[in-house]
Amino acid sequence: MGQVEAIYRRRSVRRYLNEELQVGVLEEIKETCKSVKRLYEDIDMDIYVVEDGIKIQGIRGGIFGGYGKVRAPHYIVITSIKKEGYLENVGFAAESIVLSLTEMGIGTCFIGGSINKQLLGNIVAINKNHEAVITISFGYPRDEEGLEGKFIRPRKRMEIPKFTSGYVTKTWQHILDSVRMAPSAMNNQPWRFFINKNVIDIYSLNKKSIFLKHLQEMNCIAVGIALYHMYIAANILDRKIIINKLLGKERRGHTYITSVIEAIKD
Repeated sequence: MGQVEAIYRRRSVRRYLNEELQVGVLEEIKETCKSVKRLYEDIDMDIYVVEDGIKIQGIRGGIFGGYGKVRAPHYIVITSIKKEGYLENVGFAAESIVLSLTEMGIGTCFIGGSINKQLLGNIVAINKNHEAVITISFGYPRDEEGLEGKFIRPRKRMEIPKFTSGYVTKTWQHILDSVRMAPSAMNNQPWRFFINKNVIDIYSLNKKSIFLKHLQEMNCIAVGIALYHMYIAANILDRKIIINKLLGKERRGHTYITSVIEAIKD
């Protein structure tokens, strides 16, 4: 299974077998975390693999709130320095890890919500300049159908014209189809793409919510996840792209994230 196939197979798993992964598998995951692809290499970020999930579960209410119901044998914690683009960067890197675990037949679930740095600091040595951004639970799925059975269930996703403006070539139809499969908080699919020739300007749609600040942060992470899907699909289809922030891209009702520029072949 390649990562593009993993995009379509992956589902959030909230119930796990009470079974730890073998040491060799955990070591492989740690190596994956060390070599993870990032959106912005200049933004400092740390990734921790917490082997003993009970340590997280024991203080889950203080860290995760409602998401504490997700009980897994293992967790991944991602922290980052707060800098423009850090949330998208975390989403991009996190999805790289999640898809790698999916390829290995391991279930995952993104756990958002406010993370108590002090409580988490008792489990992992967080850099004092970092903020705990997101946690990923992982382990073998508890349901008998596992990842394979869930693959046949259709997912509610917007069609490409709903989140894209401009002419979309046949090749980019395939790339954007993988983008629409990206997970997002409450499945709100916040990404919006505006295409002008070989440049795609990418935004997060501003939505009203009583949890506005938190939702905006989660949306930025979701756009980072969608960008990783785009990056993988473009590589498979031999499309060379550059991801770069441009000036003068403000748009009412939207938060500008970045732009994707496709290199024009001679």
